[in-house]
Amino acid sequence: MKIKIAVCSLLLVVLAFGAPAAVAGYVGADEAVVGKFAASARRKPTPPIMDADSGELGRLLWLMAGVAGGFALGYCFRSLSHKGKGEGFRRDV
Repeated sequence: MKIKIAVCSLLLVVLAFGAPAAVAGYVGADEAVVGKFAASARRKPTPPIMDADSGELGRLLWLMAGVAGGFALGYCFRSLSHKGKGEGFRRDV
């Protein structure tokens, strides 16, 4: 059990500090793929319809994903804790 915790902790540390370094040189799909096709068709690339980098759109999407995930986890936990009438985690003492 301690080995699993150590491996998971090490993985989290590597991902937390290694991922930003890898992303620094990453070019987005709009620039890399769509830009090349637009250039080959002799057209200039158009800006995205909804710019997720500015404003509160990213926070709204993050909030909605958290609410949906919390609902799903709560629903699944409900099915684990209430197996039938009077069963589950509830104990009458």
